[in-house]
Amino acid sequence: MWWVKAKLRREYLSFVPDAIAIRRELEALLAALPGLPEAKARELLVALDARIRKMNAMVTSGPPTTVAPLDVETLLARSRK
Repeated sequence: MWWVKAKLRREYLSFVPDAIAIRRELEALLAALPGLPEAKARELLVALDARIRKMNAMVTSGPPTTVAPLDVETLLARSRK
């Protein structure tokens, strides 16, 4: 299996289940939110929220997602403070 990991690294690929990948993306976005302009932050939050809602609505392989849909306005207000 070492060769599979080497191939994934070499090709810049990742085999992370969708539920974990979306959780990581949410954490990274929330950390970057205070430094983003409001329009860009809103755009990214709305897009991520759509992906979260789609993920929650369908059955996926791997672990289930535990990420709730985002309240974009609340997150933006919190990042402005």
